[in-house]
Amino acid sequence: LGDRDGRRPSRGHKWRWWTQVAAVRPTIQFIQGTDEQTIPDVRLTKSQDGKNGVAIFTFEQPSVFDSSAELGTSRAST
Repeated sequence: LGDRDGRRPSRGHKWRWWTQVAAVRPTIQFIQGTDEQTIPDVRLTKSQDGKNGVAIFTFEQPSVFDSSAELGTSRAST
């Protein structure tokens, strides 16, 4: 609809602006197919040159440990 740099519409056309927004819910899976329900605290760091960084996720009580029975883990009775 516009010229090559997109700054103006071509003859006979009006400007058209739109934004497409897709909502995505991020998840973390410690066990494939099982979403972690606990929301972590996240700490971000980066190197002085800005080329590298680290994200540290801290989970207070991750639900992955609640799922151990679903994985077939059992305790031997004594």
